Amino acid sequence: MTTYDLLPKIAIITIVVGCSVPMISRFSYNRTYSRAESYAIQQFGNKQFPLTETERQEWYSKMEVEKDKQPTKEDLNKFLDGKVK
Repeated sequence: MTTYDLLPKIAIITIVVGCSVPMISRFSYNRTYSRAESYAIQQFGNKQFPLTETERQEWYSKMEVEKDKQPTKEDLNKFLDGKVK
């Protein structure tokens, strides 16, 4: 097997890994967001899903997220640190 025979296999592996990492990262973010949102519903909402836009803005403000921005995973983790024991 020569180097040229390995190139297609290396390319396929690179593409698979390149696509998998963002998907795993997004899944992790969504999972963290869902956990944080369930606590936010208890704290800011009327204890019913989903949060209204006003409740969501109050929650984001508590996390010090800029207006019209989504919270980062770090923001969500900081919020959860105070809630999960």
